[in-house]
Amino acid sequence: MLFLGTNPVVAAGPTIVREDADDVFVTQFCGFPMEVRTTATGIFHLFFDEDGALERVLVTTANSKLTFTNLVTGEAVWTPSVNMVEGHFNDDGTATTTLRGLFWHLIVPGEGLITADVGRLDLLETFDESGNIVSEEVVFSAGIQENQFLPTVCIVLSS
Repeated sequence: MLFLGTNPVVAAGPTIVREDADDVFVTQFCGFPMEVRTTATGIFHLFFDEDGALERVLVTTANSKLTFTNLVTGEAVWTPSVNMVEGHFNDDGTATTTLRGLFWHLIVPGEGLITADVGRLDLLETFDESGNIVSEEVVFSAGIQENQFLPTVCIVLSS
C-alpha cells in the first residue's frame, strides 16, 4: 500500500486488565435467604480514542460460575456463565451493551436441562446525570432467551 503525502493513523491496542472475582451477597428474591456467589476471572479490554476517552469495553469470562444456595435448607445449584460482554459508548450519551454466549443454564440431576439463556442480546441503556442506568431496552435478541432463570432457581431451591 502506498501513501503519498499522508501519514496513516494507527490506533493503539487496547489496555488489557485481568481481574479475579469472588463476590458473595444474600438476597430474599426467592422469599427465603439465598446466598449468591460469583467466581470468575474477567479479562477486560479497554479501548480508548486518540484523546484518551474510553470508547469501548470488551469483557471475557471463560470460567465464571454462579452458585445459588438456599440458606435455610443448604440446597444449592450453580451455572457457568461463559460469555462475552461488549460495551460501546454512543455519541448521544447512551451505551449499547452486547452479551454473547452462555448467560446461564440450569441442569438439575435426574431432570436434565430446566432453563437456559444463550445466544446474543443487545441492550440500549440511557443514564441520568450521575451516570446511573435509568432505562434499558432490548434492541436485538437471538438464540434462546427464556428469561426464566431466577424464577426457576427459586422453584428448584424451594422444593
